[in-house]
Amino acid sequence: MNIQTLLSQLKKARKRRIILSYHARGRAGIDVKNEEWAECLNVLKQLFKEFKAAGCNILISWWGEIYIIPKESNTTFELKLSYQSDLKFGYHFKDELKKSEFKVLSFSTPQPQLCIQIKAYRNRASWYVKSIDLVRGENAGLGMHLFHEMRVRLKRYTTPGLELHLDKITREDLLAVIHYGAALSGRNSTLYNVSRQINSRFYYGEIQLTQQSVRMKGYSAGLDTEIYIRQKDMTFIRKHLPILDFEQSVIRFE
Repeated sequence: MNIQTLLSQLKKARKRRIILSYHARGRAGIDVKNEEWAECLNVLKQLFKEFKAAGCNILISWWGEIYIIPKESNTTFELKLSYQSDLKFGYHFKDELKKSEFKVLSFSTPQPQLCIQIKAYRNRASWYVKSIDLVRGENAGLGMHLFHEMRVRLKRYTTPGLELHLDKITREDLLAVIHYGAALSGRNSTLYNVSRQINSRFYYGEIQLTQQSVRMKGYSAGLDTEIYIRQKDMTFIRKHLPILDFEQSVIRFE
């Protein structure tokens, strides 16, 4: 897939990422200020060029997650661009305590910095974090720096990474769309009723989506709940999720 197509996918996915504000777990991706979005696309364009030159495959999900697959690798890497504090809270009081019994302790407030991060798509992997400065031009060489870090990490792994299902829909995805739809539509929508039922439950197991309803499975059959949804609200769900196999009578989310 060419680089312009990848960037176009990110632009489309960015409009959907507002839904992730209602997501229990969230999804990695590009989360930056509006005024920095265009510059970040330029950074990503340069990164993608360098990844491609190194033989990597690049995939973009429905939610704008970025996956890098190094050539002949059995491990995929996630990439995200977001803000992190540049330092921990640092208390400067040791010298002051020596001078007086009572002092007001001062501390430094962390300032958010734009960071690019990569992590192997496998259990218990940690993020590699590198701050970037958008005013430094095209960040040439950053892609190769990250690619080198991937290779270093790949040498540590003795087993393959997790299998990537690019647009597999999770229960959290479905619930995020329902909560988002409820917030948009208000109390008169059937999505609001579903959202309220979900939030009022201490526990629910499997959630099922049918052609006309949402079912929430409880501890036992007597605690199951089924809420019928208007057609326009079902259309809303279909629009905001990746392609669902609605030929099935029931779609299950565990």
